[in-house]
Amino acid sequence: MRVAIVTLCSLWAFPVVAAPSGVLIGLRDNGNTYRTIWIVAESGVPAVAAVVKALVIPRKNGLWRIDVELKTCGEIGQYQVDELQIGPLGPGSGGPTIRDCESIAKASCGALYPAGGGVVLERWISYAGPTHFAEQFWLTDSCGTRAVWETGFSVHPIDHPEQSLPIQMVSEDSMDALQVAARQALVCATDDLDCIDSRDQYSLSLPSGWSIVRAGGQWSVLVALSPPDPNLAPAPVITALPAPVTILAPSEGQKPTTTIEGLPEGDRSFSPTGDMVIVRSERLAAFRLGAGTIDGPPTRVETRNDEQVVMIEWAVDSQVPAWDTVLRGLSNGTVPPANPQ
Repeated sequence: MRVAIVTLCSLWAFPVVAAPSGVLIGLRDNGNTYRTIWIVAESGVPAVAAVVKALVIPRKNGLWRIDVELKTCGEIGQYQVDELQIGPLGPGSGGPTIRDCESIAKASCGALYPAGGGVVLERWISYAGPTHFAEQFWLTDSCGTRAVWETGFSVHPIDHPEQSLPIQMVSEDSMDALQVAARQALVCATDDLDCIDSRDQYSLSLPSGWSIVRAGGQWSVLVALSPPDPNLAPAPVITALPAPVTILAPSEGQKPTTTIEGLPEGDRSFSPTGDMVIVRSERLAAFRLGAGTIDGPPTRVETRNDEQVVMIEWAVDSQVPAWDTVLRGLSNGTVPPANPQ
């Protein structure tokens, strides 16, 4: 009996240490190509363990993929559409195609399809998460009597991607506050005296659209400011206004209350267990943390072609080995060795 008591006391005194975290980082380049990098600790060092084409998002029923692929249709290929593909991730599973080229061309041109003037529809996913994704789009339709050009931003639930979420980012009550925040965030070149002198005269330009971007350790709203001189182009500004929590369900942990010495400035995403942080500044890097300090050299993550972060999702506990098995089996990119520097 005494031995049993001592054993139980020993187990209570030394709790089980949580397993290292893993993280999915979704990237989009200027060619509108998407890929997901899976980072997990190997021998105690964060390492790129898998690279998968498309955005891999975690859902309650497993890992899913979102991808965009340019397709052409029509008699002479005059219809060019970025098709959206969404579905469960798995061997040989490309997922159903949503809003394919032919259906969009028929909807736009009607009886004129396939010999109509043409349609060009381009989509850029700017945010992807477990429940929603956001995209910017550019549409040119010349099937009618005159060409129609449209650009915009929309948010869609993953379960019903054909639906757009009605969302009012800015109300009349918050317009002034948003405009002030945007003016404060406006960065003028040191030699741009017109911008510096007229900063307080810039006004919010909602017709120019808005988007969701990763900045300042959170997903934020990107808006445009119109300068007082109409000859100048509206300036895109990343404000401090966080995107709606009804859309975003970030998996990351809380920012530490104390400064971590040696951690570079930039957009930071901390794991829920506090054992790793992703920092995006001039380069993308993963740092292992321990007891509130940096534990070892950083691991640099190689990016290409001006890739931008459109997703960060953390894995903890049993998710880590489960996701690791799936992602390593599907990795279709060159996985570099751990590169601590």
